[in-house]
Amino acid sequence: MSYNSENGLSYRIDKERWNYERAIAGKFLLVTTTDLNSWDVMVAYKNLKDVERAFDELKNLLKLRPIFHRTDKRVKAHVFVCYLALLTKRLITEGSHSDKRLKELKSLKMHELNTDNKTVWMRNETTHTQQEILESLDLQKPPKISPETPM
Repeated sequence: MSYNSENGLSYRIDKERWNYERAIAGKFLLVTTTDLNSWDVMVAYKNLKDVERAFDELKNLLKLRPIFHRTDKRVKAHVFVCYLALLTKRLITEGSHSDKRLKELKSLKMHELNTDNKTVWMRNETTHTQQEILESLDLQKPPKISPETPM
């Protein structure tokens, strides 16, 4: 099929090629050496995006790098804590209004108070919304005052 315009522009559509491209639009081809069936291969491939996004969050959002620990044990512990933080974030942001939930909980803080040679930790007041979020996650709010260092 050919077209000509008044200003001299002309083009031709290869109908066979056009139909082929339309038929494969949005599709992808996966080649694997595993014994998995095609559905499981596709699911595993799509899950790869989630894994890559998680590593991106660990590196960027949670600032996993640089790690200034000198022993393997401490590096592993640091990565483990970051991984737990990622899992916690994922649990909080699961479902609808995820960004709002995380934003709301960010203002929940513990403050160190030093009086008469004694250190205690005090939590700020929780809002009604924060309490609802904690309850939806089946979590109790942290104690108002704690004599121990919070973890």
